[in-house]
Amino acid sequence: MADYEYTLVERPLIEQLKSMGWNHAAGAEKGAVLPLIAKASLRNTFDEVILEDHLRDALARINLDDQGHPWLDDTRISQAYNALTRVPATSLLEANKHVTDLLIKGVAVDGPDGGSRPRCGVKVNERRVPC
Repeated sequence: MADYEYTLVERPLIEQLKSMGWNHAAGAEKGAVLPLIAKASLRNTFDEVILEDHLRDALARINLDDQGHPWLDDTRISQAYNALTRVPATSLLEANKHVTDLLIKGVAVDGPDGGSRPRCGVKVNERRVPC
């Protein structure tokens, strides 16, 4: 039996994201529908939905101060990572709305200079988030 979700939804999205410059780590062999090797998709298990190392690296790379230097330390990166992965929601719809809001508006973490700007927005995409 054909896997219509993969054929009609997942595969077209993968191809669209690849055409936009995203990298795709295939968890399944070419022609296979179901992935069998988690490590091939850069995960330890298929239960992992976030590529933690990649997300942490991206947060540091895209959040630069006015001089073009990264301002997030490990603590602030952990704050942002936790906000994105520990979602306070009682339903899947609520969780999706919450995370979408974070992806669009950014995540608040302790500011780079502490007292004068105690909370600051962290970009989780290439859009500018004000401190």
